Order: sequence, then structure tokens, then C-alpha cells
Amino acid sequence: MLLDHFRQGAAAFAPGIPMTIVDGTDPAWRFRAWHAADIFSSPTDNIQETLSQTILEAQSCGLPVVVTDWDGCRDEVEDGVTGYLVPTRGVIGATANGTSRYLLGETSYAEFLAETNQTVAVDVEATRDVFMRLFTDPELRSRMGAAARERICSGFTWQQAVKRHEQVWQEQEQVRQDHAASHDHAAPKTVATPVLFPDVETSFASYQSKLLGDAARLAAADDAEQRLAKILELPLTSYRGQRRVTDHAALARLLAGARQPLTMAEAEAILGGVPSSERSRATIAWMLKYDLLRLVGEEPT
Repeated sequence: MLLDHFRQGAAAFAPGIPMTIVDGTDPAWRFRAWHAADIFSSPTDNIQETLSQTILEAQSCGLPVVVTDWDGCRDEVEDGVTGYLVPTRGVIGATANGTSRYLLGETSYAEFLAETNQTVAVDVEATRDVFMRLFTDPELRSRMGAAARERICSGFTWQQAVKRHEQVWQEQEQVRQDHAASHDHAAPKTVATPVLFPDVETSFASYQSKLLGDAARLAAADDAEQRLAKILELPLTSYRGQRRVTDHAALARLLAGARQPLTMAEAEAILGGVPSSERSRATIAWMLKYDLLRLVGEEPT
């Protein structure tokens, strides 16, 4: 079923581009795919993905990579040298109470990840620009691919990984010994407090490039109103709609109002939500994700 969703999405959004799906668990197919490719891309946008093995594999095969500015991906790719890191954004308040719902059994782990994933936007325009740069410049692809392989060979071999783990263990052991020698073993004082489950935007605040708040200004993409129905209809883009506004008329009103830049509060008012409500913020994040809304400039800090 999931494979069908990807095929539907490819047919809807990229009808002129051939798509080949191979069995990635078959080593022969993996070898052929790596060595037939010109570019590798992995637009990570979920909190389960930390440091990606596939990014390392692609670079070891001499491929320039286009990945997201996301947690461990930043440690794997040297932006502008071995590939490109494209910005990711979340919206403050879009995941409120999601962690509590999961831990209290209201949602499954898969549902929790899906809800969170739908609030993370990868910068579509930035991604398009770096793809076009690589597509049209064979020399750039070759230079970045060579730099990518050199980076892996000089910093990510098994021998180097084992050495780094051993260094961490030694540092931890030294901390343990220092603590034991301090004779400060009194139990810490604790205060009884209500159980608190931090929301994703708190626990995973460093994963995305930026979290957008009240000062963010948003505007509709040029063709957003024409694409809205398709994005609402496709399973690949419409999952876990229970936590968002999914009414076509309400979303169309927001896009009409956003023909001129809006503040976050103005966008929420059009949706009919109260400021900072999870439902309206999650909806705005979803619209940013699928390039219906775009960030205008950069949010003041």
C-alpha cells in the first residue's frame, strides 16, 4: 500500500520524470544504484532520523548529496563542498501535547512520528535551486563527489569510528572517577512535581534549522490554490489530518488572504483558531511543508 502511495505521488507531482523502484535489501541492486547515480538526495524531516547511514554510503561512492539541514546530517555533509544542506523549519506550538498523547497511549508510535513529520517543512525553493545547480554543472558534480569520498575515507571508516567510541568511553570513565574521588555522594534533593512530558519542539529543538514564531511572515505560493485539492487528496501528503484543519474551503480562504504577506496571528485568525493553538499552528506548518505557504524573508531574532 505504501509503495502505491509513492507511485501516486510521483505521477501527480512529477509526471514527466521516470521513476524506478528497486529492492534496496538486495546487495546487487544497491551496488548498481550507487554506481549508476549522479546525485544522492535524502530530505530527512522526521525525528527518528538522526545520523543517516545512506548519506555516508552515497558519499563513499563519490556522489554529491542534497540533504536537509537536520540533526546528524549536519555532521555528515560539508555544505557547499561535499553537497548541500537545505533549510528545515518548524512552527512553535504545532506539536503541543503530542508527546503526552503518545506516552498516555492515545496515539501509537507510528502516529506520533507521522504527526510530527507533518509539521516539518523542507525549503522547497532552496532544494530546487541546488538541484538545478548540480543538474546543469557536471564539473561541480564531479568536484563535490570527489570531496565527498575523501571526507568519508578520512573521517568515517570503521577504524576511525571505533577510535572515537573509545575516546568517548575514556572521557566517561574519567568523569566517573573524578566524581568518585570527590566524596560528594549525597542523594540529590528532589521536589515532587507533576509529570511533565516536553513537546517535540522542546526535546528536539536543535533538529531543524529554525522554529518559526509570532514574528514570522507568510505568503501563499503562486500556484498554491490550484495545488491545494491535489495535496489534500493524496495519501502521501494528507496523512494524520486529525490534528489539523483539513476543510478545503477554510484552507482556500487562508491562501486567498495570504496573497499578501500575513503574520502568524493573522493566518491563525483566518483559520478560526485561537493564537498559538496546536490545531492552527499544525495546519500552518503543514501548508509550509507542501509549499502552499512560504516564509517571507527571515523571521527577526
